[in-house]
Amino acid sequence: DGPHCFLAPPTDQSILLLYGEGCRGKLECQPDTVDCATVVIGTSATSHFVLCNPCPCAVSCSVFADVECMDVNGWIPVSEKPGTSPFIDFQREVELQPGVRKGLNVLLRPTLPAQYRCTLKYTVSTTTPACLEQCGSNRGRGSSSSALALHVLCRMLFTAAYPMLFVSDILGEGTLAQVSKSQLWDMFSADTLNMFLRGYPSSEELRYVIGTRHNMSRKVDVRTKAVVELDFGAAPVIVGDDCCCEGRAAAAAAAGDKQSQSVFTVLFENKGVVPTEWAFQFPSDMHLEPEYWADTGRLDRVERDELRVMDSRLFSVQPKRGRLMPGETAVVTCSYKHVQVGTNKLPILLKINKGREILMNWRGVTLQYGRPHIHFTSRTHRFAPVPIGTRAYPRQVYELYNAGDTTVGYQLDTGPLEALREKNYWMPILECLQPEGEVPPNQSTSIQFVFSPLEAKAYCVDVMIHFSSGSSVLLSLTGEGTDLLQLAPPHDSPHTSLPPSSLPSSSILPHKQN
Repeated sequence: DGPHCFLAPPTDQSILLLYGEGCRGKLECQPDTVDCATVVIGTSATSHFVLCNPCPCAVSCSVFADVECMDVNGWIPVSEKPGTSPFIDFQREVELQPGVRKGLNVLLRPTLPAQYRCTLKYTVSTTTPACLEQCGSNRGRGSSSSALALHVLCRMLFTAAYPMLFVSDILGEGTLAQVSKSQLWDMFSADTLNMFLRGYPSSEELRYVIGTRHNMSRKVDVRTKAVVELDFGAAPVIVGDDCCCEGRAAAAAAAGDKQSQSVFTVLFENKGVVPTEWAFQFPSDMHLEPEYWADTGRLDRVERDELRVMDSRLFSVQPKRGRLMPGETAVVTCSYKHVQVGTNKLPILLKINKGREILMNWRGVTLQYGRPHIHFTSRTHRFAPVPIGTRAYPRQVYELYNAGDTTVGYQLDTGPLEALREKNYWMPILECLQPEGEVPPNQSTSIQFVFSPLEAKAYCVDVMIHFSSGSSVLLSLTGEGTDLLQLAPPHDSPHTSLPPSSLPSSSILPHKQN
């Protein structure tokens, strides 16, 4: 009437045999190493890997990334170098059935220039997700459990860099044809420009790309602290009997006469490892034209002067933009037309895509006919360092450039040099070999000096130069004496105090252009 239970006799026995197979879970990755080459900072690169489960059982694993960067002492974790950690995105949890293949994409987005090595590692677990979280929390404690062991999955190598651009050589044409290479280098501010180009851009400089019209004002929106001065020098306006000075000069400039222009032919070179896209942007190239009802039409003096200069096309650059692969060069021509008497200025932005922004203040002077003018790019001059105790001290030069069309005489006041000699036991620390002379029109004259330091220190003296036109200029001269065991600091660019053999060859520009 109720449930019946059957009990086997004590003498009957049943034997149950259980068979099972155990294996260690693992993953295989193809390829095991990927070289992503160079990644431009501000962009991203994706690497593709194929994961395979060679085991006869399902495998669940957690994937981690260990990132290292190259330092002077070798590879170090990015945690030891703050600010260098790149953004890396990939699938953190992976589960594969036996014999199954699956793709794994890794996204890289670097933030600072460096050489990186990213190693993907994994821990195998066949239990619950809570155990997987425990694996992640214990992986830094050096757990000895095989389930918590870290195994190398694959490696990625990549280099992060900004686009680079440098000034390699400069050639003067037109009214600058007689200017020395060292003066051209100083007038273009090539040292300062190359120094800024080596630096890293700020977040404000990376906000816009080339061609973006973002400025509601007619003035240049300055978002960079990198500012250089480009001096086109001075030259007289062309005169003629049949027309006014400015009309004749404008006609000559329109006809392409370089004699009425100051022309810089600059060789730009991409010395980086990524392609560089660059552009010279005028204020009109960045101006966002407002609606007619929002434009007040009111312009201040600076805006009116800039509009006058742009409407007259006094400054020009060809080409205005370009793209250079690593190692390539480009010849850029910057010119100023001497068609309007006076000093003309225009701010121009040198923009490198995904790189630096440099504000260049272009300045040119047009003189009246028959007016003498000695043009100074700077009122200070530094001589090359000279070791103390040298038997034969080298001669060093300072150049005076006459931008006018009449000869100008000069006379250097040697009184401060004699005072410097008296303070140093009557030793000729700084001696001028040509205290008087003349500067022909549109030419340069070299004033020779002999700097003979008595001690390993810096010497500074201010001398007055008087000109036959009635003007005078105070010039500050600086020299440094060094120890014989000391090496002179390297010079990345030519200076007026260096011998001609250290200057870039002027024949490199036509050669590169061809």
